[in-house]
Amino acid sequence: MSALDVMSVECYEGRVKVSKDDQSVILGPNESVNIMEGKIGPKISFKHTQPIWETGVSKFYNEKLKVVLEEIGRQFDYKIIGGNIDKRFTGSFNHLNPVFAIEAICKPMGLDCKINHDLRTVTVQ
Repeated sequence: MSALDVMSVECYEGRVKVSKDDQSVILGPNESVNIMEGKIGPKISFKHTQPIWETGVSKFYNEKLKVVLEEIGRQFDYKIIGGNIDKRFTGSFNHLNPVFAIEAICKPMGLDCKINHDLRTVTVQ
């Protein structure tokens, strides 16, 4: 699974129809859905007024840990080694500091991570 297999849709004003195969849902303002593994998830309410990534933050709701770690690798140009752990993550990390981002994901999940800045790798166990 990669980040391309996951999609999040947020509605800020008006209405947005989200369709996947034979499923569909209509979102109103401040509602979002995730599409994971080919299925539209439940509606989620949010309070932010602009896409959160525009503020330098990546946010996840019940996402596979592997996808979250892939996003850290993409944001900071690090290779992620390991991390194919059968866990899900809800939370966020900012795009300012790779150490803080990695710790924001790994520590709450009880995972050990080793960062090698010279090789630009993160090993997750």
